[in-house]
Order: sequence, then structure tokens, then C-alpha cells
Amino acid sequence: MSVFIVGFPGAVASRVAERIAGDHGEKVILLVAPNHLRLAKRFVKKVDGNIVIVEGTEQQIDFGLSGEDFHALGEEVSVILHLRLPGPPGHPKAAKMHEVRMAVREVIELGLVSPKLENILMLSNVDVAGNSHQGFVEQDLEQGQSFSDPAQADRLAGERVLRRFMGRLPITVVRCGWIVGEGEGLCPLGMLLLAAKDSNSLPVKNTAGLLHIIDLETISELTARFALVPPRREGETLHPVSY
Repeated sequence: MSVFIVGFPGAVASRVAERIAGDHGEKVILLVAPNHLRLAKRFVKKVDGNIVIVEGTEQQIDFGLSGEDFHALGEEVSVILHLRLPGPPGHPKAAKMHEVRMAVREVIELGLVSPKLENILMLSNVDVAGNSHQGFVEQDLEQGQSFSDPAQADRLAGERVLRRFMGRLPITVVRCGWIVGEGEGLCPLGMLLLAAKDSNSLPVKNTAGLLHIIDLETISELTARFALVPPRREGETLHPVSY
């Protein structure tokens, strides 16, 4: 099995690559932007597993690869993971508008030329519910909710692109909450509270008393499992949370 990962050097993408290659012994093909090549090479050296670096850019057509290389990649991969998940509104790593949507379109294009494809997985966020103040169900995603940050709207747009192909491709959306912690030291909730600038930074709306928070190690392990053993039904949306 060959697993293609978009999202390096993000924390989840790095840990998922390490788990799939090191713990599960599968081949990982890591898409790496030119400005992150040195970091990626150091990362590959420390992982005891088969990780191959492909230089490219998430938002470019065919990830910036030649047509021949793009189709060769499609012939090889059986799992495609879109794991680029920016930080919350105001965070330094928050996405620019259209970045997620553009990358998802290239993921779909790769899936369409992958005859061995078993799974496309996108890591999204519960903030696609936007600024709604009431209980929120899946059918409400098309109600035209407002967003406090362009990255939230972009994630929903990326999900919509994927959903248009759920009848043609094996697609799973993992919609997590805010990812916090390193598994040691302060508890994840404490870290989130300390990092929050004000109460509006906490994702407590629409939750009926549940904070949508998950620690980094847990979401990385779950994502690796979902990638290698996809859910029984294609087109599912999963909501893993820790608290």
C-alpha cells in the first residue's frame, strides 16, 4: 500500500506519516513544498520506515508535477490523505482564502487517475458550522451560515468539493475539534484556555455542553487507522473528540 499525504510539515501530517510508515510498515509519499525540503529530509531520516518525498505545491495544478509524474503518482497510490488543518481564527497558521478548496480539487484529480484507490480522507473541523448559535446537524451545512474567519468558509468549501464526488470515489471526512497538546505536561483543555485570548476563541457554541477538543496524539492515531482501515461505509463523516 502507498499512502500519499498532503499537509507536511503540519503536526498531524507528520505524526500520521510516522505512524503509517514506522508503526504499520506501509509506504508513505509525502508532498513537500520547495521551502520545506530540508525539514522534510531531516524528518525522513529520523523515521524508521519507507517515506518518499515528492516536491510540489498543494494549490498548483497537479501539485506542480509534470503530467507524466502526476499520472505515475496516481498509478501508485491507494490512499490519499488531505491533512492540512490550519489553526483557529487569528492563529498565525490560519489559512488564506481558497487554499483548502484548491488543494482538495487536486486531491480529487489524483483520485480520479488512481486505479488502486481505496480511500480519500480529508481532515476538517467542526467550525464548518460557522457562527450558528443553535443545535447543528449535518443537513444544516447548506443553510448559508456566516463565518468569523475565511479559513472556516474555505474548509466548508473544500468539503463540498469532496461531497460532489462521494458517489464516484471512496471518500471519508474526519471533522475534528481544536487539536491541542503534545500528550505530556499541561492537559489539552488547560493549554487551550491559556492560549485563548478571550472566551470567543473557545469553540463552545453549537455544542450542547460538549467542547470539541482532541489532543494531537489521539487524532493522529485515529487518522492513521482510518486511512489504513477505512470505515465500513464510504462517504461517512466522523467526529472524534476527546472532551
